[in-house]
Amino acid sequence: MRQREMPAWLCRFASAGSALAIFFAMSWLYWQGRKEVYDDILRSWGMVPFQFPFLDISGWLAAWECARQGIDVVSFDPCDTLSRGYGSSPLWLAAAGVPLGVANTTAVGWILDIVFIASLSLLPPPQRLVELLLLLAATLSTMVVFALERANPDVILFLLALAAGCLAQHGPAARMISYGLALLSALLKYYPIMVLTVLFRERIAVFAAVALMTTGALAVFWAVYHVEIVRDLGRILQRQLVRGEEPAVSDRHADRKNGRPPALQQRSGGR
Repeated sequence: MRQREMPAWLCRFASAGSALAIFFAMSWLYWQGRKEVYDDILRSWGMVPFQFPFLDISGWLAAWECARQGIDVVSFDPCDTLSRGYGSSPLWLAAAGVPLGVANTTAVGWILDIVFIASLSLLPPPQRLVELLLLLAATLSTMVVFALERANPDVILFLLALAAGCLAQHGPAARMISYGLALLSALLKYYPIMVLTVLFRERIAVFAAVALMTTGALAVFWAVYHVEIVRDLGRILQRQLVRGEEPAVSDRHADRKNGRPPALQQRSGGR
């Protein structure tokens, strides 16, 4: 017997629609002051709630805010709620002239999440019920919900990668834009340079030309920012080596709230 096909609209929009419904429900709970219910739901999802949503994008906006004041935000960022140092590419700091800061965290985080959820409708639609269930499970998984609740900057990289993938399926002009977006995402956080593997689909002449231009762009980026990159990577590595000895984010926040430095809390064994 021939299996009945699922409606095309269901396959295309089920993932985005379910995520959007949950996002609006959680937003309503938070804005209605139901913080305890909001936090309980996050805990049931396997997350530790913070004082406010969109914590991660708040850190990147704080980096902009302090960078505009001439503060070196790599090792310590006083504009950030947790005083976290900035730990990604200097290209983001080069855009510090954008007039956004910590005060815009809610608006930026909300818009970023809405765009991410809407972008899910651009993913290849599932063809079978099991594929649809797997897609829904991935969409509502702990890591995706965590990324959206914190408005993690990796959401931006996902959007750039998805846009690059969609454009790579079209004509030569669209593919050139695709490679530009892939390069931009790589310059923002380095690891998305793997998106440029789509270049291997091109003819040899096009591949060579784009690879040459990409290499040139990376060389210019290194020439302009090599001092910051070497310095920042050293500091980031140092922070990573000691991270295992630091209290968790929620513990550090509680320490500051109680007026006790986290380092003192750690040395005293939490007493």
